[in-house]
Amino acid sequence: MAAAFEEEIKSAGAIVRNDGDVDKLSGDSLTHVEAVYQLPFLAHATMEPMNITVAPGRDQWESWAPTQSPQWVQSSIAKIAGVAPQRVIVHTLLSGGAFGRRYMADFPVEAAQIAKVVGKPIKLVWTREDDMQHDFYRPAAYHHMTGAVDAQGKL
Repeated sequence: MAAAFEEEIKSAGAIVRNDGDVDKLSGDSLTHVEAVYQLPFLAHATMEPMNITVAPGRDQWESWAPTQSPQWVQSSIAKIAGVAPQRVIVHTLLSGGAFGRRYMADFPVEAAQIAKVVGKPIKLVWTREDDMQHDFYRPAAYHHMTGAVDAQGKL
């Protein structure tokens, strides 16, 4: 995949931003900078398993989870519970590594569905296999950047 990116970067692509013409710049007072940044396609593979505790109630639900999006957890549980979001209390716990993975509300949705069926508090802990199967994988990326800085620090 990296080799394909390296080859593809040589062709003309979409220009996101173009301030000036770095190829036309010259002079001893300029410092030219060039960098390549590569990011692999990967699972977030959090250190702490994906987990949440959900306690259903007649008028109010509660959850305890290491989440990066408590409002999304709140609205997702409220939808499943059939209550207003204000009737769902989300206790946001410290996370044992998230890397963006705990932003999604998939594991809270699963826990809320189970808690609704059994009618009592449940704790959901995903196995590593569950996490790898259901992760939202980060896409691979390859960035080639060039620029120049003059003696005054102007880009």
